[in-house]
Amino acid sequence: MAQSKATTVEDYLNELPPDRRAVIERVRAVILANLPAGYRETMNYGMISYEIPLERYPKTYNKQPLTYLGLAAQKNHYALYLMCVYGDPAAEQALAQGFADAGKKLDMGKSCLRFRRLDDLPLDVIGRAIKACTMEQYIAAFRRQREMRVEFLVEGLDQQRLPDHVATAVYRIDPGSGLAAMVLDDFDRPNGLCFSPDERRLYVVDSGSPRHIRAFDVAEGWRLVDVLLLHFSGDRLRPDSRVVGMGSSRNKAADRSGAEFENSDHHMQFHPAHYAYGRS
Repeated sequence: MAQSKATTVEDYLNELPPDRRAVIERVRAVILANLPAGYRETMNYGMISYEIPLERYPKTYNKQPLTYLGLAAQKNHYALYLMCVYGDPAAEQALAQGFADAGKKLDMGKSCLRFRRLDDLPLDVIGRAIKACTMEQYIAAFRRQREMRVEFLVEGLDQQRLPDHVATAVYRIDPGSGLAAMVLDDFDRPNGLCFSPDERRLYVVDSGSPRHIRAFDVAEGWRLVDVLLLHFSGDRLRPDSRVVGMGSSRNKAADRSGAEFENSDHHMQFHPAHYAYGRS
């Protein structure tokens, strides 16, 4: 199904065909039976979301509650977003081992566990993964990640030579020393960046969930100040400068109001992350 506009879990479930609703309800029951105290069930990002309320932890980069879990019926599969597992090697290993012991195939990206049938999931393993992290533990882990700073020597920018512990993040490479320092670490899938023509603003694409571009003012030549969050709606984007949308091989350029430029329809033979127009 397309991304839901439902504002309540009940409305979301009512949108689903009976067979797909039955699958979501069964997984939801496992979530609710194992969800540690303090997390709140709601609708966010077009799916059922389990979050830390902003009144408990407001210090998030996008001013949205910190997501612990997500559950959705997608067009060709179901998706369970296990943010409680992502980035925790022990939890990732326990989940993988649980699937292996149950004789089931684990189909998982960074946080998104995909399944086509209820039988694809060892529900007891899922329950243990959900139950394993209290709200206080999750907040502490999130804080540690945000405070983390990693430096390493870049050898020809060959990804195969980077240390195994390097996190998915945005790094700044010092041209003099060759050291790369982490400057942004609160992304799902950072996937491309560009500067404004005057190099005072940096745009970074996150092609994870949800897809968006974040804009930063560049201070002191390297320090980034989070100033704007740009969400995608289909292939369209309302930017604060001449930035082109992503997600399709046919791209549209837009100005601050969202109006498309004349003759700005560019067909490309690949799916770009984004690109920008310089000043004429």
